[in-house]
This record gives sequence, C-alpha cells and structure tokens, in this order.
Amino acid sequence: AIDLSLVVDGSGKADIATGIGFLDHMLTLFAAHGLFDLTVHAQGDLAVDDH
Repeated sequence: AIDLSLVVDGSGKADIATGIGFLDHMLTLFAAHGLFDLTVHAQGDLAVDDH
C-alpha cells in the first residue's frame, strides 16, 4: 500500500516512511531541493528484497 501526498508549491518539507532507508533519504532530498512538500508512507513485501 502506498499513501502519497504532493504539494508542488510547498516549502521542502518531507515525511517519508518506505522501510528502505536509502529511498527515504533520496526522496527527502528530492523534496528539499525541489521546494515541494512530499509525504510518502509505503508498506510492502521487503522480506524478499528492496526492489
């Protein structure tokens, strides 16, 4: 399941929780440098792999 919210005219705030640390980090930087607000909460089958 993925819950996502994007505000294009935001301020660079991010609330990211995917269970994959590197993806969380990259999405946070993407929002911060793009100056938009991004919220992503995702759950999936990470026991197999991160792909």
